[in-house]
Amino acid sequence: MKTTVLKASKELAEDISGDLLSRRSATNKPVFKRTEIENGFEISGRRKDEERS
Repeated sequence: MKTTVLKASKELAEDISGDLLSRRSATNKPVFKRTEIENGFEISGRRKDEERS
C-alpha cells in the first residue's frame, strides 16, 4: 500500500508521517516505513489482507 500527498504543507506531512510511523502490529513490528526520496519522502506499508512475500 502506498499513499502520496502532493503539495501538502510540510508541517502537516511531518505530523501525519509521525502518526503513521508510530503504529505497531500485534507482534510489535512497525506497520509503515518511511523512505526519503528526491522531493521529500514516501510512507509505505502493508494491508492486513496483503500476502507477505
